[in-house]
Amino acid sequence: MEPPPEVIFFMTDGASPGTTDKMIEDLARKARGRRTVINTMSLMEPEADAGMKKLALLAKGKFTIIKPDGTAEDVPLK
Repeated sequence: MEPPPEVIFFMTDGASPGTTDKMIEDLARKARGRRTVINTMSLMEPEADAGMKKLALLAKGKFTIIKPDGTAEDVPLK
Protein backbone atom coordinates (compact mmCIF):
# COMPACT_ATOMS: atom_id res chain seq x y z
CA MET A 1 0.00 0.00 0.00
CA GLU A 2 1.11 3.52 -0.65
CA PRO A 3 1.55 5.08 1.71
CA PRO A 4 2.24 2.08 3.93
CA PRO A 5 0.07 1.72 7.04
CA GLU A 6 1.50 3.00 10.30
CA VAL A 7 -0.28 0.36 12.41
CA ILE A 8 -1.77 -3.05 11.65
CA PHE A 9 -4.04 -4.98 14.02
CA PHE A 10 -3.73 -8.72 13.37
CA MET A 11 -6.32 -10.90 15.11
CA THR A 12 -6.81 -14.65 14.99
CA ASP A 13 -9.32 -17.07 16.45
CA GLY A 14 -7.41 -20.11 15.27
CA ALA A 15 -3.95 -21.61 15.31
CA SER A 16 -2.10 -21.74 12.00
CA PRO A 17 -0.33 -25.08 11.75
CA GLY A 18 1.70 -23.96 8.72
CA THR A 19 3.03 -20.82 10.40
CA THR A 20 6.77 -20.93 10.96
CA ASP A 21 9.21 -18.73 12.82
CA LYS A 22 10.69 -17.76 9.45
CA MET A 23 7.31 -16.53 8.18
CA ILE A 24 6.81 -14.48 11.35
CA GLU A 25 10.34 -13.05 11.16
CA ASP A 26 9.93 -12.15 7.46
CA LEU A 27 6.63 -10.37 8.10
CA ALA A 28 8.09 -8.46 11.06
CA ARG A 29 11.18 -7.47 9.04
CA LYS A 30 8.98 -6.08 6.24
CA ALA A 31 6.89 -4.16 8.78
CA ARG A 32 9.95 -2.66 10.45
CA GLY A 33 11.36 -1.67 7.04
CA ARG A 34 8.20 0.33 6.38
CA ARG A 35 8.02 1.58 9.97
CA THR A 36 4.74 -0.26 10.46
CA VAL A 37 3.78 -1.48 13.94
CA ILE A 38 1.89 -4.77 14.16
CA ASN A 39 -0.37 -5.28 17.18
CA THR A 40 -1.66 -8.82 17.59
CA MET A 41 -4.60 -10.46 19.37
CA SER A 42 -5.32 -14.10 20.05
CA LEU A 43 -9.06 -14.65 20.43
CA MET A 44 -9.56 -17.59 22.81
CA GLU A 45 -6.96 -19.71 21.00
CA PRO A 46 -3.99 -20.58 23.27
CA GLU A 47 -2.19 -22.45 20.47
CA ALA A 48 -1.82 -19.18 18.54
CA ASP A 49 -0.38 -17.24 21.47
CA ALA A 50 3.34 -17.94 20.91
CA GLY A 51 3.32 -16.89 17.25
CA MET A 52 1.20 -13.80 17.84
CA LYS A 53 3.39 -12.76 20.76
CA LYS A 54 6.56 -13.18 18.69
CA LEU A 55 5.13 -11.18 15.78
CA ALA A 56 4.13 -8.31 18.07
CA LEU A 57 7.54 -8.33 19.77
CA LEU A 58 9.48 -8.28 16.51
CA ALA A 59 7.19 -5.68 14.91
CA LYS A 60 7.29 -3.30 17.91
CA GLY A 61 3.62 -3.89 18.70
CA LYS A 62 1.47 -5.10 21.58
CA PHE A 63 0.03 -8.55 22.18
CA THR A 64 -3.39 -9.07 23.74
CA ILE A 65 -5.14 -12.30 24.68
CA ILE A 66 -8.93 -12.34 24.63
CA LYS A 67 -10.03 -14.99 27.14
CA PRO A 68 -13.12 -17.23 26.87
CA ASP A 69 -14.98 -14.99 29.32
CA GLY A 70 -14.40 -12.02 27.00
CA THR A 71 -11.85 -10.24 29.16
CA ALA A 72 -8.66 -8.92 27.60
CA GLU A 73 -5.15 -9.37 28.96
CA ASP A 74 -2.26 -7.29 27.62
CA VAL A 75 0.80 -9.55 27.67
CA PRO A 76 4.21 -8.00 28.44
CA LEU A 77 6.69 -8.56 25.61
CA LYS A 78 10.11 -9.41 26.98
